[in-house]
Amino acid sequence: MNDALNHFRQQAASRAETLAAPDRLNEDWRYGRPAAYAAAVLDRLQTPPPVADEAVTATLAGPVLPGVSIQPLGKPEELEHLASVHSIGSGRILAMQQSLPVCGLCISIAPGCIVEHPIEITCTVRGEMGLLSPSILILMGEGSKATIREIHRGDGGNSQMIVGVQKAVLAPHASLSYELVQELGSTGRAMEIAEYRLAEGATLNQLTRHLHTEWARQETTCVLTGREARAELFSANAVDGSRVLDQRTRQIHSSPGAYSNLLYKNVVGDTATATFAGMILVEPGAHETDAYQANRNMMLSEQASINSLPGLEILADGVKCSHGSATSPMDEEQLFYLQSRGIPEEQAQRLVAEGFLHDAVVRFRGETGE
Repeated sequence: MNDALNHFRQQAASRAETLAAPDRLNEDWRYGRPAAYAAAVLDRLQTPPPVADEAVTATLAGPVLPGVSIQPLGKPEELEHLASVHSIGSGRILAMQQSLPVCGLCISIAPGCIVEHPIEITCTVRGEMGLLSPSILILMGEGSKATIREIHRGDGGNSQMIVGVQKAVLAPHASLSYELVQELGSTGRAMEIAEYRLAEGATLNQLTRHLHTEWARQETTCVLTGREARAELFSANAVDGSRVLDQRTRQIHSSPGAYSNLLYKNVVGDTATATFAGMILVEPGAHETDAYQANRNMMLSEQASINSLPGLEILADGVKCSHGSATSPMDEEQLFYLQSRGIPEEQAQRLVAEGFLHDAVVRFRGETGE
């Protein structure tokens, strides 16, 4: 282990000792069942299994470009970026994740480099009760452009867990399309902590999808630090059975004249639970901000549970901001239309639900030009 990695882990372990575990008094875990889920994550992080070889890999669909670097994490400046990641109520979990042997990649795109083909990162949890704690750092040089897709999956083992950290730093006028797809098995649990930082004129289009897992918590912080920075944040999820999805977001405007727009959509059925808690924060001096936040849910069962807590705090002038949420049952007129054309009821319901979620995916694809 090099000195930088050793110092990074020691500092994280020291932070973990000073931070409290999430509990029911932690507002950022409201409706999040910390006694059940946060405690389970912390317990697994206490005794992590060895990391399997090639647990985290990256591939480039096209030819390798001289301006693209994909390397294991380890340089001091890379670790400094990770050490500054902020969680949303899960500081102890983040610190413990970073105290483990570092498992992850740094993807660096040189200034002016246009990566025409997507980069795909695959993080694979292996074995029964397997645990993986990958950290992915993306450094976008000035005027660069890239599309990155990160997939988290298991190998079929029971009760697998992933505790992932993602950070992207976009220099002026950089452009990043970033998709995170979490697809552990039905007994898996996932915790994802992401932070995106956008300088002047930078553009981020981001999509998160959680599939299959018993429990997933996503914490996403987007910080717009430069004028004319632009962030589009999307999520589309179908939550059924007794699954639990917990989403927490922050859109932080610290510079004037930036734009952010968040749209999170969930279809929730059976006895599943979906929770969304978001905040738009317009800091002092961030005048002429445009910021929007919407959480839309389709409830398929009276036994399902949906909690939606959009938030807005404005400390500047001349801003355009809105936030809101809506929960409704499946549209009976759409069902009737499909069934009147010979489509069976179950298939019609599936098509309506898929169409509801597809809206967010299409908007992401449209923004990225894919």
